[in-house]
Amino acid sequence: MGWPDHAWAQATATPSPTPPANCCQLAQTLTGQPGSGGAFNGTGSEAIYQNTLYVADELNNRVQEFQLSGGAPAVMSPIGILPVTFNVPYGLAVAGHYLYVGDFGDDRIIKVDLTNNTAVTLATTAGQILGMGVDPNSGEVYASLWNVGVQVFANGGTPETILSNGMGGAPRGLWKSGNTLCVADSGNAQVVAFGEGVDGVFSEPATVVPAVNGPSQIAMDGNRNIYVAASGSNQIDEYDSNYNKLRSCPVGFPTGGVAVDAGGNLYVGDASGSAGEVVEIGSCLSDVLPTPTPYYQGTDPPASENCFIYPSPARGDQATLSYDMAESGSVDLKILNENGELVAEITDWKPAGVQVTPFSLSRFAPGVYFYLVTLNYDSGRTDKIKVHKFMVVR
Repeated sequence: MGWPDHAWAQATATPSPTPPANCCQLAQTLTGQPGSGGAFNGTGSEAIYQNTLYVADELNNRVQEFQLSGGAPAVMSPIGILPVTFNVPYGLAVAGHYLYVGDFGDDRIIKVDLTNNTAVTLATTAGQILGMGVDPNSGEVYASLWNVGVQVFANGGTPETILSNGMGGAPRGLWKSGNTLCVADSGNAQVVAFGEGVDGVFSEPATVVPAVNGPSQIAMDGNRNIYVAASGSNQIDEYDSNYNKLRSCPVGFPTGGVAVDAGGNLYVGDASGSAGEVVEIGSCLSDVLPTPTPYYQGTDPPASENCFIYPSPARGDQATLSYDMAESGSVDLKILNENGELVAEITDWKPAGVQVTPFSLSRFAPGVYFYLVTLNYDSGRTDKIKVHKFMVVR
């Protein structure tokens, strides 16, 4: 089995200054020797499900679990080891209550039901896996493969296509949001994006973040801000949803896995422990959703609100967004799941007055969803509505 060169070995490592205030302060350091309970390698990716952080400990053939307390900074408590057999687990992704693990050593995707820790092999890949991604809406699965590209699988694990044009030999972290698939193209020191059309066909990749020093893993928060682990610069780079750079968070070590929880804490794996030495996990307050109001329960819009989804809980295949347009313009509705992943985005032009926009729930799993509404008026004025949440039941 060939082992890929690490991204930070290909890049130029630079010393990092002390992190500025409110930016990646270390919350906890986990130390130990290879194979001991506290030692793991932070090169691979991370994922979060219901306040549990999963870290790919690839050199010890395991996935470690940590309980998260929330708050700023969060407090992490080791839980143990996910009771599933792996062979160099590298990529991790969560959708619903399933954890998708890219098994680098066996070229396969393992699907773990986190409610009972049962595991099945979802698919065999065309190469060794360096990153995983899942579309939270369609269930489509993506695996970045060493010297191959990105292989796409249908919900049930059937291979669909391989995306490789323009990428180097080491695509790593993946993130799917809406119709855009972002890939850390470490071979070319950039992040690229593929657009998926309504027919399911992906476009040619476009460079959306150039000149990244050793990009390894990617995460996204509830505002669709993107976090790129720039391992060669010992920092996390943050970009908005239009790929404009917001800031860099120096952490003082080569960055590996990265994840963001619903409270805005950012978790960073120390990738310098290539033989299982000391690993640090950092935490900082990222730009995320404000605290939502309690979800509305009823069959009609509440008289006290001018923007709401109803009914809630929604039991059928359709719900309706009701809102008040001060003047003509477009409404932009973004719906996210509890992991902060974009599930649906709807844009609709409306005249002034009280308006409604119905939308389909046929592809929504049962659960609680957050939604953000932006009213973009033709005059250039913009109104952003406070975050709400609603429930889907079946």
